[in-house]
Formats: sequence, C-alpha cells, structure tokens
Amino acid sequence: MKTNELGMFLSDRKTRICKLNRRFNFLHNTYILTSTGKLINTISHLTLKRHRKRIRKLLYLYKSKKSEIKLSDIVNIHKGCMGSYRYYNSYIALVNMNRYFIKNFNSILGVSYGRK
Repeated sequence: MKTNELGMFLSDRKTRICKLNRRFNFLHNTYILTSTGKLINTISHLTLKRHRKRIRKLLYLYKSKKSEIKLSDIVNIHKGCMGSYRYYNSYIALVNMNRYFIKNFNSILGVSYGRK
C-alpha cells in the first residue's frame, strides 16, 4: 500500500473507508455529498448537544450565585458559538438553538420569543 511506503500506519479501529454519497462525520462536522457533486457541511448533532448542555450549565451557574459569571458573559459565550456555527449549512439548527437559549433565559433577559 502507498501508506506503508510513506511510513504511515492506519488503525483499523479508527479508519473507515466509505462511499462519499453517504453522510459521514469528520472533525465534529457532518458532510453530505449531493447528486450534483456539491459538498454540504452541517453541524454535527453531537456539537448541538454539547452546546445545549453548555447553556444549561451556564444557567445553573448564573442562578446558583456560586460563581461570579455575569449575564453579559453568558450572552457573549452564546453569540461566539453561534458566530462560529454560521459558516455551516444549518440554518434551522441555528434558529432552534437560539430559541432554546431564549427559552431558558427569557425570565432573566426579559425577552419573549414566538407566540404567547
């Protein structure tokens, strides 16, 4: 194999060769190849799950008064994560994540979202 000539070793446990027309994850991103040949890069479900967990933890820290975290810091953390996610092709996931953030912090922020 060419990898042996280059001095590289592939791990059978970590390496997977698959067709590109199937969805696959690489470096916490999900890639999809369309029939036209366009590669779509979306946010991994694990990344969204990790961000929701971060929101819950920040809410807990803010309400517990044990830490000196400010509300402006929490909002900046959320905006920073959402800013890095905007380069993905996941508009609906971003809207849902903003809704989740506002739903958890609406009593603190004084902001309502959606229908009453």
